[in-house]
Amino acid sequence: MSSQALHNDLIVSTIFQQFYLPPHGWARRTETDSADVARAARVSKAFSEHALDALWKKLFDWVPLMRLLDDSVRQIRSPNRIESTWVICARIPPERWERFRLYARRIGFFSRSTGPFTTIHPSMFSLFQKLSGSQSLFPALTSVDWTQTDVKYGAEIMVFASEFLRKANFQYTLPHNPGLRENGPGEQDYVIASVLNAFSSQVPLLRNFILSAAIHPDALDFSGFRNLTELTLRLPFFTSSLINTCAYMEHLVYLDLVCTAVDTSSGWPEDLGSLDGFHSLHRLKLDFTTQQFATRLLNAISSSPLTSIAMGLVEDATPLSFSLVQTLKSLFPTCLRQVAIQFPHADQPSDFTISSYIHPLLLLKQLDKVSVTVTAKSPTEDEIHDMIDAWPSLTELSLDYWDPVSPLSITALSFFALGCPSLRSLSLGDVSLRGQPLSGVKVVTSHRLRHLSMRLSDEHLTTADKVTLARFLDDLFPHLEERSLLSGSQYFEDKELWDEIAAILKGFKAARAHELSRLQSDADSKAESNKATDIYHTI
Repeated sequence: MSSQALHNDLIVSTIFQQFYLPPHGWARRTETDSADVARAARVSKAFSEHALDALWKKLFDWVPLMRLLDDSVRQIRSPNRIESTWVICARIPPERWERFRLYARRIGFFSRSTGPFTTIHPSMFSLFQKLSGSQSLFPALTSVDWTQTDVKYGAEIMVFASEFLRKANFQYTLPHNPGLRENGPGEQDYVIASVLNAFSSQVPLLRNFILSAAIHPDALDFSGFRNLTELTLRLPFFTSSLINTCAYMEHLVYLDLVCTAVDTSSGWPEDLGSLDGFHSLHRLKLDFTTQQFATRLLNAISSSPLTSIAMGLVEDATPLSFSLVQTLKSLFPTCLRQVAIQFPHADQPSDFTISSYIHPLLLLKQLDKVSVTVTAKSPTEDEIHDMIDAWPSLTELSLDYWDPVSPLSITALSFFALGCPSLRSLSLGDVSLRGQPLSGVKVVTSHRLRHLSMRLSDEHLTTADKVTLARFLDDLFPHLEERSLLSGSQYFEDKELWDEIAAILKGFKAARAHELSRLQSDADSKAESNKATDIYHTI
């Protein structure tokens, strides 16, 4: 039976793909992981191809590919010994190139964003493209994450063109150009635009595109990216013509615009008019934006079926305006379900509570996911009740505030347990047990909250305090995943504390499961006894 399984390609391939999936993600796989799969590739012919496919499926460095070219290339290290560049030093023999192509065909994901910065000389890209001819160098590539340092060599990104490519993240590390807006598009801008246009014609399945570059937006032409469903642009400023170009993407579902200028408040166009498009846009994200521009853009895309909006605002200590919220309410009265707002970070919390910043949001009764980040004071218990009353359909709520001096009382969790039956994820800023005798608070629910994260501002909790807190959480949220508690810890001391509380909570769950099992066993035994008695009396 086992020998037959070894000849089933699907079984062997699945085993190696799972075996080589590191528990903490591909970016954190170890040398031991690679060595184990490499050894398996040498064990037998039945293992070889599938093990090599797993070993080369995701690549995070050029080094493995460069080593296939042996002495045709060499590595030049920078003076700091951290960065290095591979260069051609001899002719690449045909058999060596074929071996290179054989392994390159296996790569499905390529990223140059982790670990020591290892790159190859731009001239090598031109050579690769010449040797590949009309064929793709990475025909199985589905995702690429690439940082480009020199726009003179367009071939750098062209080698990643693949008919199966679905996601591309290109970042151009260009010098800051203070006169970019005034001077208009330059030669460098048009070089990047032409390369991207050529690239778009060779990636018919591309759906997710991310571009980060300090270039003039009017040089960009996205006519070749009509099939995109997700688009992220990180540019120094935006113009109405660029946004209008994006509006013609018929399948665009997600749009993320990030202003990277020093003065982000002036990075958005003053006049948008009415944008005839965005008919499929469901999710909109604006980073480093102003409430005024957000309002203008929302009015311009009023025909969109918008379900989610996220905004990173630049106005310091400015609460959310009623004008912006009224626009959301009037244009998207039923479809809008998710709102995420991040206010500028401040060194000290303001004199207002977090609720004061977002009070207008209470008008949007249909919301089921709300996320707010602001350096403000914790909400009062009355304000918590107002939120619960305003958003009866909440499934996810994140209130990230900073108030270690007067944190929210831990007992406020009972308000969510009793007032938000659909809540599945809750994240809070600073909370405290101080002055709250939890042993006297007994609220037992069958709430199905799974994720809970918060920051405890208390210091030196006793073992009894930890047990009481764990019991309190178990009574409120019996389905809580204890590992979710650790996501709220920002410092090592916090992690140790939540580790202990999570362990206690896990013990409570085990004891409850054991008790339920015992009660079920007793019930089954009693049922069997009653059945035997009935049979006896029947006889």
